[in-house]
Amino acid sequence: QPRYTHAWCYALEGLAIEGAPLPPAELEALARMQAPEGGLPAWDEGGPLRADASAQALRLWRAAADPTPFAASCAHAKAFLRRIQAPDGGLVYDDTTPHRPAWAACFADQALADPPSPPATWI
Repeated sequence: QPRYTHAWCYALEGLAIEGAPLPPAELEALARMQAPEGGLPAWDEGGPLRADASAQALRLWRAAADPTPFAASCAHAKAFLRRIQAPDGGLVYDDTTPHRPAWAACFADQALADPPSPPATWI
């Protein structure tokens, strides 16, 4: 069965919010899914690159016990999120729709924060 990336990231975020260690194998799997453009697809088997899942993955990689192996993935995700930002600050959900959901912008705001936003503050 294909795995919906947004829900998969939510499950991992739940671990992080509870203070559990993030499984490196899961973070690595997300990194392998990352498209050359820097975004993550809707499904682990492909699909349009989604703003929400891309921002969630960025939060997760930055929250890893050792984020060093994910430095390149983080840089690509940051560039992707900045590239899909509309003039009003919202993020285009994906390349199939002009919609700019608030949750994607909130995820990205937290993902791009410097220093990184701690999991306990994630929405």
